[in-house]
Amino acid sequence: MRQAPAILDANGREIQPAPPRPSMRRIPAAMPAGETPPPPAAESPFVRGCRQALQVGERMLEVFCFLVVAVFLWKRLAFIILGTAVAVTAVSWRWPARVTPQNWRSWWTVSQAKTYGSTDCPQVSRVPALLAQLKDPVNWDKGRLTTSSENALRWRLLPPVVAGRMGLGPEAYLQAARWGALMLLMAAGWYAGTTGRGTAIVILAATSSAWLWAWHCVGQFDWIYLLLLLWVSFSPLKVLVLLAGVAGPWVDERFILALPAVWWLRRRLNLAGGAWALPGLLPYLLARAVACAGGDLSVVHQIRLQAAQLSAEYWWHWLPVGWLMGWRMGWLLLAAAATVAVGRGWLKRDPALLVAAALGFGAVTFLAWDSTRSAAMLLPFTVAAARRVPASPLSLLAISNLAPPAVLWVNALAIPL
Repeated sequence: MRQAPAILDANGREIQPAPPRPSMRRIPAAMPAGETPPPPAAESPFVRGCRQALQVGERMLEVFCFLVVAVFLWKRLAFIILGTAVAVTAVSWRWPARVTPQNWRSWWTVSQAKTYGSTDCPQVSRVPALLAQLKDPVNWDKGRLTTSSENALRWRLLPPVVAGRMGLGPEAYLQAARWGALMLLMAAGWYAGTTGRGTAIVILAATSSAWLWAWHCVGQFDWIYLLLLLWVSFSPLKVLVLLAGVAGPWVDERFILALPAVWWLRRRLNLAGGAWALPGLLPYLLARAVACAGGDLSVVHQIRLQAAQLSAEYWWHWLPVGWLMGWRMGWLLLAAAATVAVGRGWLKRDPALLVAAALGFGAVTFLAWDSTRSAAMLLPFTVAAARRVPASPLSLLAISNLAPPAVLWVNALAIPL
């Protein structure tokens, strides 16, 4: 058998053939004699970091459940924490999704395909921008191609600044967005009033987008502004209301848009001091005004991006579905509360706040692509409604929320859980 002639370069040296690429086919159980298995594919830093973060999170959940049973079995707080652990375990199950959108990719598929930073994978699309913002919260987006993800994060400075001061690494920073949501669940149960209602509202909140978005999407710190909205709605301490006004806008602009609604709710609960949140907004509003005067176009850019979405027919088709998936069975509780409010004539009180609340919810519907995520803004109203419902039917409603399939909608992209 004749040997193939050697291939020479311009200097007369023989060009060596490139080594064969490793095979990605499945390795048989018994390897043929003399054949070695192909080397494993290299893992990108994002995949390795998020995989390690998930492993750490699973161990933390186990330790958390054992600590609840062993240490915190005490009165109402014990039942609320135990209900939180049960709810977290329950929502970790994968519902049998009945919708199969074309662009759906599961979390594990995304991890294996190494598509971090892809715009069609909301679970991980913001990881590169989040880590860049953690490294330099002020100048992280200078010279970068502005995307919808980066534009939304530009003024959400509180999480990266605090994490940077605490010295958190990338894995701990991404996990903080998930495990901090446990504080939100326990706060919702605490403000529900009694042991039975508190446990039920924990399960209901844990099966809504208030928890599901933080648990299934990496680096989403919505739990902070939702916790601050609970403070504005229910806390008798005016200093907490002021603190919420200072910190909330730097977490998510949804805090400002939801503030008139929760202020109106606070007045219906006969709690004074809602106006204390307004002075706290001044530093944020002043900073945004100075930035706009200096040429910041983040608001204009966001409006242009969203206007392009509104021109598509699918946006209006899936918008109600996105809001519906925010609470699913929980909408029955909200509908009952709205009926009671109409019957008592509450909609005729404080009309200025109601108009501002309607404008706020309308603005978030226009400016935000993730409608399921925005539905979590109604968490204070859900907790307030639960305080007027007996514990038994409320528990049945909360448990029934485990039955329907849970889907997170972003535009026309669905993420079945």
